Amino acid sequence: MVESTYDAIVILQDGGIKYANPSAIAITGYSRQKLSRLPFTELIHPDDRELVYDRHRKRLSGETVPNHYSFRIIDKNGIIKWVENYGVLIEWDGRPAVLNVLRDITQTRKLEEQLIQVQRLQMAGTLAGGIAHDFNNMLHAISGHTQLLLLDRHPDDPETERLKDIEQAAGEAGDLVRQILTFSRRIKSNLNPIQLNSTINHAGRILEQTLPKKIFIAMQLAENLERINADQAQIEQVLMNLAVNASQAMPDGGSLRFETKNVILNRGFCDAHLGARPGEYVRLGITDTGVGMDRETLNRIFEPFFTTWQAGDGSGLGLAMVYGIIKNHQGYITCESEPGQGTSFEIYFPVLQNKPADHAVTLDDKSELPHGNESILLVDDDQTVRDIGREMLELFGYTVVTADCGENAITTLTGHVGHIDLVILDVNMPGMGGIGCLKHILEKHPAMRVIVASGYSPDGAVRKSLRAGACGFISKPYRFSEMLPKVREVLDI
Repeated sequence: MVESTYDAIVILQDGGIKYANPSAIAITGYSRQKLSRLPFTELIHPDDRELVYDRHRKRLSGETVPNHYSFRIIDKNGIIKWVENYGVLIEWDGRPAVLNVLRDITQTRKLEEQLIQVQRLQMAGTLAGGIAHDFNNMLHAISGHTQLLLLDRHPDDPETERLKDIEQAAGEAGDLVRQILTFSRRIKSNLNPIQLNSTINHAGRILEQTLPKKIFIAMQLAENLERINADQAQIEQVLMNLAVNASQAMPDGGSLRFETKNVILNRGFCDAHLGARPGEYVRLGITDTGVGMDRETLNRIFEPFFTTWQAGDGSGLGLAMVYGIIKNHQGYITCESEPGQGTSFEIYFPVLQNKPADHAVTLDDKSELPHGNESILLVDDDQTVRDIGREMLELFGYTVVTADCGENAITTLTGHVGHIDLVILDVNMPGMGGIGCLKHILEKHPAMRVIVASGYSPDGAVRKSLRAGACGFISKPYRFSEMLPKVREVLDI
């Protein structure tokens, strides 16, 4: 039974291995003869060696120590493995010895580490999304007041340029918020069927012009690559972020390789990689010959604001945003790296299964802003947002009534039956919330036109609202170029 068991069984005495069963030979990679001549401590990972030897020594002397614990060993090929050990004091040839039963739990430990990382990223995403929502409301005040001031300024006014600088800074801050929201998966991707090779070739041409000349870009793109359902702009963003990171890791030059391939992820792969699902995928590999990363850094690369670069060299959001984009595409991403050995990312995109794609409606920001004379109910729990939204709409001819929550919106609408033509409704509010308010409005007033507004869409709240009967969506902070055309579009339905 000992010879046939899956678990490794070894008997330790006098600092050496007196007996090793076939499973012990298999897990260590050494022959039985070699093991018999090898001090058992040489098999233990240096960081665990003192702990294991101390417990072994105390057990031999009769002291009470834990029988059951885990540590790392290093096999003949230098591969680190986690083992779960159960040790017991016995007699061997009439003298004290320790019988150890060891089970290889390397895969289990990897899954535990993956689970911890996923949970840490989920918590970071929740926190980041909440902060971004409040910050977005502050930006709303800055951007909205600036736009209103610019309407009254002559182009030659010396203050015009300053106001434009403020508006530009608010826009850049808004981009930062969108990066945070992308990581926390609160921005929906605009998915369309794309050929990944074409996207990579386009990005490669840009990178050849922007990356240092001492970095060689190689392409190994599979023919007959399956199509994927993806947001073209976001995929290019992923490629650029990873390429820029790679270039920073190769200050003295090196190579950056892009590789694509059709693959099938089987159950074995998915069991070993938490979050992966079986099926057909397009694999994108991005490999550099840079300085690489140690294990501690590798475990944190997708955390927002984590960076190994000096202050001012980046926000630490690049890889967090990459992670969020891949997850939004129902994909899977892995990273392997060792100090001095470069870094390799592998990204898996599900193959398009002939599903219809969502086509986003685009707006021409340069078009003449439309006016109107209808009555609008603007609902938002933030007074600054309500005030700016009301002023924007009133400047273009609309009559605006406001409410600070869903309950008050329903009361206001009931008191203005027949006089309200459109409701602009924030989906993220306390109390009954935006979706609850929307459903109540449409139940009592089925013909009412409702536009939902949000700085982000937690748990798909915007998509739920559109499915529940909302006519459109406006992002916050409100901008004339987006808000007014959308309002006119919905009113003219």
